[in-house]
Amino acid sequence: MAKTEKYISDTIAVMNTLESTKRLRVSNRRSIFKKTSFLKKGKPKGYFLEIATDAFGKLDVGSKVAADAENKNIALNITDSYVRYVGSNITAKTQSHRMQLHIFSFRSKGFRDKTAYYFRSVVPIAKEFSFYNIISDESFYNDEFSSRGLVRVDFNGHEFHVFIADRNKQRYLCTDCITKLEIDDFMEFNWSIKVGLGYLLGNLPQDDEYFFAYGNKTMKHFSGFVYRQQRDSIRTIYTPVNANPFGWIKSHTIAKKYYGKITEVSPAQVSRLCDIIHKEIDIKAILLLITESISRSLLIMPAGLSVALEGLSTFFYQKDSGKLKPIADKNIANEFVNGLKEILDRYKDKERFTGYHILLSKIQNINSPTNRELLKAPFSMQGITLTGIDEEVLEYRNDFLHGNINLKPQKGRKSYTMDGFEISLRLLTLLNMCIMKMAGYSGHIINHVKTQEKGLGKTINEDYYRII
Repeated sequence: MAKTEKYISDTIAVMNTLESTKRLRVSNRRSIFKKTSFLKKGKPKGYFLEIATDAFGKLDVGSKVAADAENKNIALNITDSYVRYVGSNITAKTQSHRMQLHIFSFRSKGFRDKTAYYFRSVVPIAKEFSFYNIISDESFYNDEFSSRGLVRVDFNGHEFHVFIADRNKQRYLCTDCITKLEIDDFMEFNWSIKVGLGYLLGNLPQDDEYFFAYGNKTMKHFSGFVYRQQRDSIRTIYTPVNANPFGWIKSHTIAKKYYGKITEVSPAQVSRLCDIIHKEIDIKAILLLITESISRSLLIMPAGLSVALEGLSTFFYQKDSGKLKPIADKNIANEFVNGLKEILDRYKDKERFTGYHILLSKIQNINSPTNRELLKAPFSMQGITLTGIDEEVLEYRNDFLHGNINLKPQKGRKSYTMDGFEISLRLLTLLNMCIMKMAGYSGHIINHVKTQEKGLGKTINEDYYRII
């Protein structure tokens, strides 16, 4: 197969121009005046426009502003910004105003939303980012020189190329769509891919994102662009899979036994995961919650992962509740419930019988699975075997959901055998097993409670990997 060619120098040159632009003429679209303004690139993200003029002087802090800004090199429509600061300087002879706009989005002048293009997303990467040892990638021509780091993602009838580009010691995460789409549709697909990669890699770069539109499939010369300030980037050390055991196992002898046996996630499995994320909004939210939770403090991590487990259990139950109901046959279940109702109705009018409605509600739900079985649904329905300690940690999720964050022993419960960190690592491994199984992956899932036993301060007598 011939190497894929990507032309990105012009794309990055425009981004550099935007980030280095200082002086623009700005107008507020409601009048013909044009005033001098200064564009500043925010760190780590965003743009700011400083305007020395009284034309905007009546606007208060927080006011939304749409404006046009241009110089001889660029012409922008500022589509989403707000007044961040307003200041005045009044003397006996003069009066002046100045303000600063915080810009969330802008586009090149004349860009059309409802036109289909070949689109490219570009996100500057502040920290190290690669697919190595996690996702199987391929080489490609990066402006005619060979480079590594391209993954093909196919889902929903569209082909996407996700690749990493290097220029002048700066890295960029790029996503190309090889079929034409309108920008809103591309953004939705692109976000599904970002969520999937963020989960697999433990790295979700966001902050600033640029979208370039091309009329030709080669993507050499763009027709227009859009900028959006996005959410904060997320980064964590915890990934579900890593083909390099030496990165996780301190014992060289033990790591050597695993070397060559662990498979990377294939492009087909990435595609399947992204397809599920795109079609199932609940799964998208669950993966984002997992990625967010494992990058936060130990107060947030176990609670977030407990909610993710609850959401995943509900998702599987709703997909095929019949597999978990005590009475699988619907007709027999209805007959059983109606029989119990008949017995209950005999007591309805008795003077000292006050619990009719409570018991009626219980009877109507008598064929529902127990909370314990519901929690096990993602695993039992996918043929994943749970150990005794797995089932124990599933029970702990209830403590976090009910606010027992510090795991204080409750009435009727013995002291806890695990702390919040250990529970988090075990929940994460279980969630990873389930989600990677959904993606079609089979093989070694990192057992994070084992790799972090030094941090836990206890010996974990388990393998470094769980097999699915």
